[in-house]
Amino acid sequence: MFLSLLKIQMAEVGNLMFNGGASKKDKKKKLSDGASKALMIILYILLAVLMGGMFLGISVSMAMFLKEEDYWFYFAVVSMMELILCIVGSVFATYSQLFTGRDNSLLLPMPIPVRYIVSSRMISLIIFNFFISIIVFIPSLVVSLIFMNMTFLGTVIFFLQFLIIPFVSLSISAFISFLCALILSLFNNTVIVKVLGAFAAIGIYLFVYFKFIGTVNDIGDVELSSFAASLRSSIPFTYYIGAAVCKPDFIYFLVFLLISSLVFALSVALICVTFIRIVTTSKNLKKKKYTEKTEKMRSVTLSLLSKELRLFFSSVTYIINSGIGLILMMIISVLLFTKNTSMIASFMGMDETEFLNFGSVMGSIFIMFSMLFISMSPISSVSISLEAKTIWIPKSMPIDQSAPLMAKTLAHIVIALPCTLLSSLFLSLSLKSSIDTTVFVFVLPAIATVFSAFVGTFFNLLMPKFNWTNETMAIKKSISVLVSMMSLMILFFIISIIGIAVSSISSVIMVIYYSLVCVLLSGLTVGIYFYFKHGGKVRFSKL
Repeated sequence: MFLSLLKIQMAEVGNLMFNGGASKKDKKKKLSDGASKALMIILYILLAVLMGGMFLGISVSMAMFLKEEDYWFYFAVVSMMELILCIVGSVFATYSQLFTGRDNSLLLPMPIPVRYIVSSRMISLIIFNFFISIIVFIPSLVVSLIFMNMTFLGTVIFFLQFLIIPFVSLSISAFISFLCALILSLFNNTVIVKVLGAFAAIGIYLFVYFKFIGTVNDIGDVELSSFAASLRSSIPFTYYIGAAVCKPDFIYFLVFLLISSLVFALSVALICVTFIRIVTTSKNLKKKKYTEKTEKMRSVTLSLLSKELRLFFSSVTYIINSGIGLILMMIISVLLFTKNTSMIASFMGMDETEFLNFGSVMGSIFIMFSMLFISMSPISSVSISLEAKTIWIPKSMPIDQSAPLMAKTLAHIVIALPCTLLSSLFLSLSLKSSIDTTVFVFVLPAIATVFSAFVGTFFNLLMPKFNWTNETMAIKKSISVLVSMMSLMILFFIISIIGIAVSSISSVIMVIYYSLVCVLLSGLTVGIYFYFKHGGKVRFSKL
């Protein structure tokens, strides 16, 4: 029974990563599914190479400046980076796999021990963590073999630590997921709680990240060995992790193994004991008293727009994944408005005064960041895909078939444009530049927002994804999302780079250039609008 459950979980992980939960009858589209799977594999490899290169640079910089007696610090930091990356990369998957599995209602009535259900799901998550750990392990191992006198026993212990850390990271992720599931079981409207929790998590992550950047800059002039000594005195366990590899010392490794095993065993026991109570907790729903109301008649566009907005704000996955760019844009603009520019200035390698008084060039940089964040919010690029089960409703209505397309586009604009304008307001108040630059800080991101809404609906109309069993797959694994995001990012990046270059030459040339860009984006938007009114509605009616 346990092996059967494990097989099901591994198949589910495979579907999550590649197939998007396509059913067997949908396998007739082998060419399309094969191209989609190949594209996802290429993206995973590209992401792994980029992140591996980043960790390779960090490893080389540490190994070159450490003294031999402080090599333990290198292995301790590498292990902590692996642990943090696994937690960040798997905490959401851990929550969904452990507590919100779609087969809970099917498995719990069966005579299956809870430990089998929990263990099978945790093993699949551990394998997932192994793949994440490789991104840190391989670069750090290569650097340690080149720059340090690694013994055979030290290499073996380092490899064993690489195998153990995913268990520790899963234990922490499982505990975080347990707390989230416990809190969410107490609320009726979990959408608001999840969204606020996601916002808080993103804010904490950005705060910690910029704090870390500031700390690294402060440590720049201090000898690294003194920082390693302070870490050893404050957190001795980090020394045991590193010394087990560089000495090598098998006793230190046994201490690490014992503590890790204890943490993992406690997390598994906690999940097993509370699993049934959490997944079967029914929230106390309040009875609503019926009140007779008069429904006002609305136009077709407003009715469809209202439906699209309800769809967006009722889905946590939709809000978080499609609105992440808007969230980041607001956070950074608020940071700049509150004059906390030192963190971002240090991140960009500038002095704070230089950062704020960089004139029109800094305005162009603000425009670039705004437009890139706009491209990271593909709200309309999945709106048609999410209609998989209900697309027959608008198609069967006696309405112009371009109305659903315009409603999905307008929903994107209604959601994103206020955030864009508010962010532009914060940026303009924190920016010391001429009036013409300030005008384009408002106008160009606003036009880019409208353009991105039309582009998202356009690509989703060309490449809808209806073969999904979970809306998460439609939102995260749609080709239309990838194509619209990448095309907008490339276009906006080219526009921004040229804008930064011309703004450094002359403000007059900058005004002419940005005016032409506004005309270009507006013209493309009008072109897509007329396509919706003619060829687009024909294609939609045939979906």
